[in-house]
Amino acid sequence: MGESVETLVATIGQQLVARGEFVAVAESAAGGRISDLLTDRAGCSAWYAGGAVVYSAASKRDMTGLSLEELREHGAVSAETALSLAEGASRRFAAAWGIGETGVAGPQTGRRSSKPAGLAYVAVAGPEGIRRWVEVNTGLDSRAENKQQFAIAALRLLAEELSKEP
Repeated sequence: MGESVETLVATIGQQLVARGEFVAVAESAAGGRISDLLTDRAGCSAWYAGGAVVYSAASKRDMTGLSLEELREHGAVSAETALSLAEGASRRFAAAWGIGETGVAGPQTGRRSSKPAGLAYVAVAGPEGIRRWVEVNTGLDSRAENKQQFAIAALRLLAEELSKEP
């Protein structure tokens, strides 16, 4: 998918409006960038329900209902956590679709985690039990570039799921 972010968001909005559905976001390393890109589109109130930046472990637990033990078992940066965030966003904002994102924006130096900068998991949860995630590994040490790439990966995943027959 080589389309612009604006085209990607326009397509998402059109698909959600056609379905009469909304999307909500729970994002961590992207720091609000997913919601920012979605709300850059005029008229997004017809399909964007809301979003939350869930940066700390406590906020991830509050959004998802994950226990501290589950977070420890899978890790804050994991496919399981991204899926829980997507489902939590969908529930919290009463939206048909949820996006979850968790990752390591970087830079690599001075960090506590052994996971590399540029690693993220993005997930989508939707109607009829749709649950899909992808691993993103940009290989970049740039915080700003990683946040943008994580957000775009999340939007592409949602667009792919929306393009499937309902």
